[in-house]
Amino acid sequence: MNCIKKVLLVIVVLSISLTLFGEDRPPERIAREFMVAGQTHFNAREYPEAITSFVSSLNLFKEIRNDVTPFADEIRGLLNNLFAAGANSQNNQVAVQYGEELLALDPNNERLVGQLAQIYRVRLRDNNRAIGIWRQFDEQFNSFNAKRQIGELYARVEDNANALVWFNRALEQNRDADLMQRIASLHMSMNQPDRAIRVFQDFLDTNPPARERNVTLRNMGRLYQDQNNMRMAIQLYEQFLEHDWDRTIALWLVTQFEEMSNFPRALHYIQMMLTRNANDNDALYFRGLIAHAEGRFAEARADFQRLVNHATYGSSARSFIDSINAIDN
Repeated sequence: MNCIKKVLLVIVVLSISLTLFGEDRPPERIAREFMVAGQTHFNAREYPEAITSFVSSLNLFKEIRNDVTPFADEIRGLLNNLFAAGANSQNNQVAVQYGEELLALDPNNERLVGQLAQIYRVRLRDNNRAIGIWRQFDEQFNSFNAKRQIGELYARVEDNANALVWFNRALEQNRDADLMQRIASLHMSMNQPDRAIRVFQDFLDTNPPARERNVTLRNMGRLYQDQNNMRMAIQLYEQFLEHDWDRTIALWLVTQFEEMSNFPRALHYIQMMLTRNANDNDALYFRGLIAHAEGRFAEARADFQRLVNHATYGSSARSFIDSINAIDN
C-alpha cells in the first residue's frame, strides 16, 4: 500500500511540474505568439489590435536578442508590419516611428523613403521633414530621383529658387528630357522664358539620344506655342515630326497651315494622318476644306459626304455639299 501511495505521489508531483512548465512559456514562444496574433488581426484589417500585438512581439524580441540569436528577420518583419498597419489605419505616428526604425535597418529602401515622405507631406503637413528624409537618402546614395523629389517638394511650396537648385543638381547627374521640361516650366512660371529656351537648347547641343531629343523638340514647340510664337512652334513641331509621331501635333500643324493658306504643308500632314488612319475625320474635313478652297469641288464633296453624320463636322459638311451642288446646278 505504501508503495502504491509513493507511486501516486510521484505522478501527482510530475503532473504539477508539467503544468507549471507548460504555463511558464519561453519568451521567444510568447513573442512568436504575439506576432501570429498580430498577423491575424492585420489580415482581418483590425489594425489597432494588430499594432498592439506587433509592438508586444517586437519588444520581446528586442529584449531576448543576443549576438548568437539576433532575431534580425523577425524584428525587420515586425517593423515592416507596424509601418504597414500604421499607414493603413492612418495612425501616422506609428507609421513614421516604425518606418524610420525600419529605414535605419534598410537605408537603401527608396520605396520606403518615398512612402514616409508622402506621409510627412500629405498627412502630417510637414514638408520640411519630407525634404529631410529625401536629403538623408541622397547624402547616402547620391540619388538622381532623390534630388528630383526634393526639387518637387520645394516647388510645391513655391520655393522656386531651391527647387531649381535641386533640379539642376539632378540634371548634372542625368540629362533627362522630362526633367528639362520641368526646369523650363519652372522658369516660365517665374516669367523667365529666355532661360527656359536656353535650358532646352543647351540640352539639344549635347546631341542627346533620339528619345530625349524628340521629347525636347516637342516640349520646346509647346513652350513657343504657349508664348504665341507660332513661327518657332511650327518649326520645332515639324522637326519633331521628322523623327517621331504625335497626332495632336500633326493636327495642330494642319490647322495652322490651313489658316495661313499654306495648303501644300497642310496636305502633307493630312496625308500623314490618313496614312495612319484612313478614316481620320479631322484629316478628311480639312482635306475637304482645302479642296473646296482650291476649286476641286468633286474631291471636296467626296470628303464632306463621308462626314455628313459626324457629330462635330456633320452640319458644316452638309452646308458645303449644298453649296457645291448649287454651283453644279
